[in-house]
Amino acid sequence: MQCPQCKQILWNRKDWFKPQWLASQPVVYGHQGGDFDRCKNCYNGAAVMPATPESRCFDANARVLCAEMLRLAHKVRVLDRFMLHILSESSIRTTFKDMGGVTCLLESDPKQQLCRDGRYLFDPRNRNYQKAFWVGWPWICSDSDQYNMVTLGDAIEAILGIWEAALMHQHRLQQEAVVKSVCTELSSFCHAVYQFTQYTDTEFMPRPAWLAYVTSVGF
Repeated sequence: MQCPQCKQILWNRKDWFKPQWLASQPVVYGHQGGDFDRCKNCYNGAAVMPATPESRCFDANARVLCAEMLRLAHKVRVLDRFMLHILSESSIRTTFKDMGGVTCLLESDPKQQLCRDGRYLFDPRNRNYQKAFWVGWPWICSDSDQYNMVTLGDAIEAILGIWEAALMHQHRLQQEAVVKSVCTELSSFCHAVYQFTQYTDTEFMPRPAWLAYVTSVGF
């Protein structure tokens, strides 16, 4: 089968999601798990964008994306105590992490999960969640990191998952408007981190180099 996104012809089962493989076609719409219109490689972001020329890391688009990421980072910093609580409660992370994800905002976002309210979610991957912590709550993860990137990713997904769980089970939460607002802003922040790292090809950049790069681009 040929992926409509990356144009590769892939005949290995592991390259496709189950609904695509069972249907023997690369595009499956209306499945209970969401819409599928590209191979796993594209959904997971490895083929979202081609290798980035170094010059693009400092162009106008990179600066706009970085500025938006830093603006949203400033807004979500008030969640630091809540983050610390989630990080200390493994039971909360275990219960809700699989329900949480970042809301798709762009057509190019990989639509991996359909929510009850019609939104699509995707997993931006733990390296991007970790970078969200680096820029949003640097005092939580110091140079001698107490938390690995999986734990940090689980913490963010658990917070987002609380809202998704309420929608799924039709529960009315106390302070529902506040919870929705918090989760919307947290999701938008993580989305901004993902867009920035994908455009600049810096997802795998280590902490000191990435933070120095963000400083040089964002200020």
